[in-house]
Amino acid sequence: MSLAEKVYKNGEEIIREGDIGKSFFLLTEGKAGVYTNYEKNNPFRIAVIDPGEYFGEMAILEAYPRSASVIAIGNVHCIEIPADDMTL
Repeated sequence: MSLAEKVYKNGEEIIREGDIGKSFFLLTEGKAGVYTNYEKNNPFRIAVIDPGEYFGEMAILEAYPRSASVIAIGNVHCIEIPADDMTL
């Protein structure tokens, strides 16, 4: 497996709405906001992700572009899990 720890600073984009998903993430430290229309004039926060939760899996499982952006709230640590390492 080629898991990788990633660190993001406050306000940094972890995933972007519309991108093709090639990995998903497990949040290990900090919090992250889930937004639609993040880069537009009317961003809408859908949820807040806490440590122990994962995100980004739907783009892999359904083979669709990412449905939301995930933005770091404070300092965030994640484990990135590439889709190629998943066994279904």
